[in-house]
Amino acid sequence: METRKKNKYPVLSTVSTILQFAGVIGIIFAIINAVYLILEKSNSEGMQLFFVFKDIFTAFIFPLLLITFSELINLFIDMEYNTRKE
Repeated sequence: METRKKNKYPVLSTVSTILQFAGVIGIIFAIINAVYLILEKSNSEGMQLFFVFKDIFTAFIFPLLLITFSELINLFIDMEYNTRKE
């Protein structure tokens, strides 16, 4: 497999890695929070359970967006590499 030459965008690669790491950490915290909320509020009324699941859903959205932006940055870097004239 072909190896890449020097990366022209080291800052973008670093930002992408940081976003990926933050997204994974966010998902881990969202899972911990979801387990806690489900165990804590399992004997609650129906409407309160609705808010628990709403909180769980929104806790997963932000980390997934971070991971998505990270992959988008990687895609743009790969597109630049593939279209570079040598």
